[in-house]
Amino acid sequence: HTWPYQNPPPPAPVVSAPAVCQAQLTAHELHEGESGNHKRPICVLAHMTSNGSNGGTGGNRPSKNQEGEGKRQRKSGQMIISEDDQSLLRHNAWLKQLPLLTPSMCEPDADPSLAFITEKIAKAWRSDFCWASCFEPTFLAALMYEGFLPTAHGGMDGPKEYVLLPKLHIERCLVHFQDLHVRRSWRRQAKQFRISTDCMFDKVVEKCLEQHGESWLHPPIVDGFKRLFHSGGAGQVRMHSVELYKGEELVAGELG
Repeated sequence: HTWPYQNPPPPAPVVSAPAVCQAQLTAHELHEGESGNHKRPICVLAHMTSNGSNGGTGGNRPSKNQEGEGKRQRKSGQMIISEDDQSLLRHNAWLKQLPLLTPSMCEPDADPSLAFITEKIAKAWRSDFCWASCFEPTFLAALMYEGFLPTAHGGMDGPKEYVLLPKLHIERCLVHFQDLHVRRSWRRQAKQFRISTDCMFDKVVEKCLEQHGESWLHPPIVDGFKRLFHSGGAGQVRMHSVELYKGEELVAGELG
């Protein structure tokens, strides 16, 4: 993760969209995926039931009938959108043009799974960004594992002030150290510095905010990153910090 990283401008809003509780919202469709002998479209906003049911992902705990219906929807390749996400879509039309990712895609029996959706997005989606409303550390870790850079966006209308904008980079940069030339003068200057890792994670975050402002490091994603770091990570994903000191002073740092 590098910064400063400016909030992306909202895409142009959908000119005409059906009411959230009256139709399936599918701003764009990616090419079809297959599950067994059944084909299903992988849609930007997947599917929701016509009665606006949230399948238990928001609000009160779902009944057994609701849980059963949620399982049937997932088996058929459909995703039930939570009430909060429905409200965010109603109040922020530009979200309808981005793929919606949810924690339910990370469940062991999820169909479609986050890995499947990510593959389709990487192959067919023309934008870098998706969106989500969950900032839980395990969900952030799952996104990172699939290659997303989690960023946050503030100033939302509706039930939540912030949303997650996971970015799947179309292009990435690599440094081949065997081809990297470091000038002698730089090497001499480097002797006055020392480096450490994972020693001052919270301080690095604090200094980034002090240096660049919130940018995309809004409170809920900062909290998620800190919880992920201090818990030792989730699955195969760990958060790290790199610290650079001049004497005893922390002069630079990065997290990722």
